[in-house]
Parts: sequence; structure tokens; C-alpha cells
Amino acid sequence: MNRLKFFSVICFFTSTLITFVIGELYFFSTTGMDFGKYLPYIQYFLNISETTGYGQGVLYYYLISFAIDFRSDLLSEINLSSYLSTSIQLVNFILYLFGLTGFFQILKSTIKTSTIFFAFTFLNFFPPAFEMRLLMKPEIVAFALLPWTILFIDNYFDDFKTKNLVFASATLSLIFSLKGSILGMIAIFLLFKYWTLIFANINKTIYPIGFFLFAYTLLSVENFIINDANILYHDSSLYTAWQNKASFNFLYHINKWDFYYFPISDYHSNSLIGITLLDTFGDYFNLIFQSDTNYFYHQRYTNFQDNFISKYSSQYAAIILGVLFYFLLFINFLKEKNYRIYLFAPLFGIAVLLINAFGFPNLNFDPMTGDTFKVHYYSFFLSVSYIFLVVSIFKKRTVLPIFFFTFISIGSIFTMGLIKSDVENLHHYLSYKNNTSLTCNLGKVLLTNKGNTDCEKPLNLCAYNLYSEKLEIDNLNEKKYKAGYTELLLVSSSKVYYPSSLEDCHQALESGYSINQNFYSKLRSPPLINLIYFLILVYGSYTIVKRTNE
Repeated sequence: MNRLKFFSVICFFTSTLITFVIGELYFFSTTGMDFGKYLPYIQYFLNISETTGYGQGVLYYYLISFAIDFRSDLLSEINLSSYLSTSIQLVNFILYLFGLTGFFQILKSTIKTSTIFFAFTFLNFFPPAFEMRLLMKPEIVAFALLPWTILFIDNYFDDFKTKNLVFASATLSLIFSLKGSILGMIAIFLLFKYWTLIFANINKTIYPIGFFLFAYTLLSVENFIINDANILYHDSSLYTAWQNKASFNFLYHINKWDFYYFPISDYHSNSLIGITLLDTFGDYFNLIFQSDTNYFYHQRYTNFQDNFISKYSSQYAAIILGVLFYFLLFINFLKEKNYRIYLFAPLFGIAVLLINAFGFPNLNFDPMTGDTFKVHYYSFFLSVSYIFLVVSIFKKRTVLPIFFFTFISIGSIFTMGLIKSDVENLHHYLSYKNNTSLTCNLGKVLLTNKGNTDCEKPLNLCAYNLYSEKLEIDNLNEKKYKAGYTELLLVSSSKVYYPSSLEDCHQALESGYSINQNFYSKLRSPPLINLIYFLILVYGSYTIVKRTNE
């Protein structure tokens, strides 16, 4: 292994682990966008409810429920939020790596290994990609499955073997069942990508299409039985504010002065360009990095002389990075014929959202917010385009692009709120939250205050600092509340025990008692057809990796 390749691999694995730990420490996935909307899926698989009430694919939520159940011995009512969060991020992390493995297989035949790992390294700091890893939303699954869908379809058109048809149909069925908007976006993407091949082999595509429709119908029936709703279900009574259509000038209107005076929501609700520029590298809708329910928001560095720059520094940085990113996408789209479809991919996402905003298949636009156009809805396409943008620029030279994308990554770190003015109190509370993390020992390395971190199970269960989740500004700025014993109900066989102190709780747990968990009974059986398709996908991906490494 040459030095550059070794350096790129080290950069990738280090940055991947660090960003995972940071996500676990700084973000509560339970406060993330649409968590309450998708929580019924978790409640269903944990036997808390009898249906979900939504029509989306269930496999992703079963995997999260399985992760929760797998670590259930660590759960208590007082740390439930943190353990739900860490379970969500663990599943997302595995899916993210699975997607990267797929893109590695797509690129490895034409692109140097060092370039690929550099692209993945910079992707780790790309806000839309980082955001996917934090939220309980199906966009991360779309990112994970898309490269394998492409590989299976490519293989089928190469040899027309049945096994590749089975792999492609199973994977495509899973990705098309995720969400209505994702179905539309990826369907258009694949149609554009394979239009020529389909018509060149029209006689050989009729049977595959029929086979796929049969496989997709089976999966859809299972999802419908669980959800009591189909993938296009839309209850307009729940979205009264969205019963509008976007105006045509929404496409091109720019509130140019508000980029300086008010680069915040909802001052750009009438501008697709404004929302896109502010939300790609920032958090225009204040749902992730700008939400005061998470540690990203607090203690940001804003020590600038100009008042406006101090107040809106992260927004200004997001605008600059957004303009630069989309400019580079456009330039490389014109130059790179081989990667054009990938560089163009975000426009497929925007196009589907525009169709929806204009009233098809139902009204879905709030003119007061414009939140139909959250960048997260097509974050998987943005992540794909970012990979291929980096690869395109690295093709000609190496050293200069490293510095250039390092600059963009540092800017992204700033817009996400990871450059802090004061970390003393922040790390005090983070050290308690770190106790619930899967990567507790790694988290200790990043914290300046390690005195409150104990990665041993008894302390995690018996002593939990509730102030680490309240995120009250006064506490972060002035006070350092310490954790004490929080009353727990412990059980052993038929015995019930209430520990009287922290030490008593430790001793009881070490003697065989466990926490009484009364918020769910047991994990439901997995959705069988979803699971079979998932196993087919995993086996198919294994065969590709094995063949390319022989």
C-alpha cells in the first residue's frame, strides 16, 4: 500500500468514527425532524400498538426496534431518550457504511482507491450526509440501497441472468417501498440512467418488469397489512397548512437583501433558491444543527466584530459554501460525461418536490414556510453528487483538491456548530450523556471533562444526569449539576426491590437484579417478506464484493 492510499484510508476510518461519536454525543435523534411521525413504527414492533397508521416500508423501523431490544438490559425510563437515540444512530451508521461499500464497488474499476477514500472522508463532513446519519428517516436507507440497485441492474443488463434479476427486484422493491417521494425520485433517476439500455433490449425487459412488479406487490401487501395504509397514503386533514400550491415565481425568486439582513426562516419561504442555499450547508428550518434541543446549537463560536456577522455567521458561511458547491456541480456536470447522471441527481429530487408543490398527486405546500423543499428530502442524492464531485476534481490533481475540500469541511464543521467558544460546562453534561453511548470509551477521548464518564454498566443504570438532556441555557453557561441516584424499580425473578442509594443500586445490579422495563413487552416477529428481500440484498452484495476481489 502506497503512502497516499494508506493516508486516505486512515483519514476515512478516523473521520467516520469521529463523526459517529460526535453525532451520538451532540444530537438527540428523539428530537429530530419527524421523529413523532415515525415513532408509531417503533411502537408497533415493540408491541405497544397494533398498527402504524402510515404507509411506508417497515424494514428500517424493524431494524431500529431490533437494536433497541438487543440492548434492552441497559434501558430505563429515565434514559429511554438517549438509548433510543443511540440505537437509531447505530442502525443509520451501519446503513451508511453499507451504502459507501456499494459506491466503492461502482468506482473502484475506474478511480484510484485513494481518491475514493478521500471522497468518503469529505462526505463524512458534508452536512446533508451527516444529517442523514442522525435522523430516524428513510432517506438513509435510500442512500444505502441506491448503489446496490445500480450494480444489480448493471449486472443484469450485462448477462441477463436470473440471479441478478432477483437481486435487482428485491433491492428495488425495498427502495420503492420506503416513501412516496423517494419512489418518485429514484424512479426518475433510474429511468434517465437506463433509458437507452431499456429500449435497446426491449424484448428482454418485459419479463423482468413483470417479475419486479410481482415482487413489489408481495412486499407492498405485507407493508399494507402492518400499516393499514399504502405508500401514497396522505391524510390532508393532518396537513391543513399545506393545502396550497406553489406559485411559478417560487422557482426563480430571490430575496437578495434578506441573505444579509435575515438569512433565517421564514424570510425565504417564497424562494426555492434561497431555501436551497441556506439549507444545504446550514439548517434553514432550525430542525437539526440550529435546534436548541441539541448540543450543536449551544456555545457556538460567534466572536466577530460585526454584529450581523456574529448573529448570522453560520448562515453566511452556509450561503457561501452552498454557492460554491452548486457552482462546482454545474461546471463538472458540463465537463464530466461519465458522471453526469450522478452530478445531476439532486435535480431529480427537486423536480419531484416541485411536482408535489404544484399539486400532484395532492396539495402539499405551505407558502408561509416553504418546508416542502427541505434539503433533507433529497439528501441521499446530494450525498451521491458530492462523492462524484470530489472524484471528478481529484481525477486531474490531488494535493490542491485535498486543501480545497478540507476548507469546505472546516466550513461545514463551523455551520454545524462544532466550533465552540466555551466547552467546559458543555463537556460536563456531555460526559454524562456519553455514558449511554455505544462508543463511550471513544467519546472520553473527545471530552475535556472526563471525570463524570464511567463506561461501566452499573453507573449508567443507577445514576443518570437528567440535566444532560434538558439543555437549559443557564446550566450550560453557569451551573454544573451532578448526577445522583434516581429512584429505580429493580426486579429479580418474582422479587421487586427499590434501592435506597446509588451504592445500594450498584450492589443490587451486581447481585443479579435488573431494571423493570414496563414500557414494552417484547419485540414482534420480523416482517417476513421484508426480511427475505433484505437477506437477498445482503447475499447479492456479498457476491459482488467477492467477485471483484478475486
